[in-house]
Amino acid sequence: HVFVREWVPIERWAELRCFVQGRRLVGVSQYDPGLGPLPELIENEAEIAACVQDLFDDARPLLPLDDIVLDLFVERSSDGFTARLLELNPFSPSTGAGLFRWDLSLAGAGDFDGSFRFRRS
Repeated sequence: HVFVREWVPIERWAELRCFVQGRRLVGVSQYDPGLGPLPELIENEAEIAACVQDLFDDARPLLPLDDIVLDLFVERSSDGFTARLLELNPFSPSTGAGLFRWDLSLAGAGDFDGSFRFRRS
């Protein structure tokens, strides 16, 4: 299927990659680690992590696979932050790991420890 929708501008700091294994959120990473430290993530870590968890809780029963990677972005409003789903990717080393690391010796697993990783310095 191809889905087409209205273009939405996304701030560079706001795109995140979420790793799901066994229908559990096992890691969230800054989408592009090459951007370096992003003050928006540093200053709003707890609120952003909470809105990502809220989106995941809503999306979990709808996921087509137990192991998958979700790309999303975060929007800021006067009420706080809201996460929105962008796309789904395979849970495999062919998908970038962000600030995590794939370990091919573990059959595609990696160092996914449930943390929210982004550059702080």
